[in-house]
Amino acid sequence: CKSHRVLVSTHPLRTFVPELLRIEQKNSGHSDAATLIISRGDDVAEVLLCSDGLPLLSRTIRLAADVPQLEINRYLRSETQRTLISAGGQMAQPAKIAHVVIVGNEAQTAGLDDVLSDHFQVVAAVVRPNSLLVDAASSEPPSMLVNSGNYAPLLAAAFEDASAVTPAIDFANPRRAPVQTSPIKKIIAAVAAASLLVGGGFYYVWSQFNEIDEENARLVTRLNELNEIVKDTQSRRSLVSTVSAWEKNRISWPDELLDLTERIPSLPNLTVQQLTISSAGPGTAVATFRGVGASPEIIAQMENKLRDKYHEIRIPGVREQQEGNKVVSTFQATLTIRKRTSSQYAPPTPSADAKGKK
Repeated sequence: CKSHRVLVSTHPLRTFVPELLRIEQKNSGHSDAATLIISRGDDVAEVLLCSDGLPLLSRTIRLAADVPQLEINRYLRSETQRTLISAGGQMAQPAKIAHVVIVGNEAQTAGLDDVLSDHFQVVAAVVRPNSLLVDAASSEPPSMLVNSGNYAPLLAAAFEDASAVTPAIDFANPRRAPVQTSPIKKIIAAVAAASLLVGGGFYYVWSQFNEIDEENARLVTRLNELNEIVKDTQSRRSLVSTVSAWEKNRISWPDELLDLTERIPSLPNLTVQQLTISSAGPGTAVATFRGVGASPEIIAQMENKLRDKYHEIRIPGVREQQEGNKVVSTFQATLTIRKRTSSQYAPPTPSADAKGKK
């Protein structure tokens, strides 16, 4: 077989499992129990793991020449264990080794059954390849055939074929002819698929519109609630707006009056007889005052001191009149005051403090 490049599957090696082990495995009732079969040849070893008569995994292990039998046995033990560990993650359920079967002649299997029995803690059965060819009615086995494990897969395949045993995997016909489907079934399947597609599309569109209607109803309810809240808080919001506008445009009158006191000349040069202040718009006020000055120059000096970017003063005229034995000047002025922050006022001077004490 090797010289003519004939490839034989290792799966028929399950034929070498003794009948007693098959019956025991069948009656054990454990689905995870598996049988490990090792066919020992001269330069290769075929490994098969099967359960309930079905192959789980197989592998061919190359063996080195001119190596002591003890080393080969250890190598087969380690390679078999590595194969089981590597394939364990790919199987749906890890297999538990319940039996070990070794196929080969006496020289090939010497000591291998003891090594595998100690490793897997099971009894290893040794089967000769020619055991499939022995006639049950004859007490003498055929002596002309080479009893080697190199031919064990081929002998097992021939035995299955002669016994009309259905192989677990049909390698001769890996592809099966497709089953013919009747036109009526195709039409029914197409109509069912189209109906399912149309029904699914209708349900999807209906569900989308239904979600939109529910969302619109929820938003309408929320809008009505917000409108009620707006009505209830209208007066409060108006009050807040008014107070905010007033606070924003409010003039700091303590600072402003102190600033005017510093700018207007004090007694006896000038006397303010009347002062009226009124609002003239956001951040603006108008102060109207009249008084008496010692001279027109004092009134002009007051006018110059009061005029800046926050104040606009207008004095229509100054009249002089006799009071006893001296002449005084009377005036009337209009002062426009613009808002500024407290930090924009100049700090009070000692002279202003003295005026306040007086």
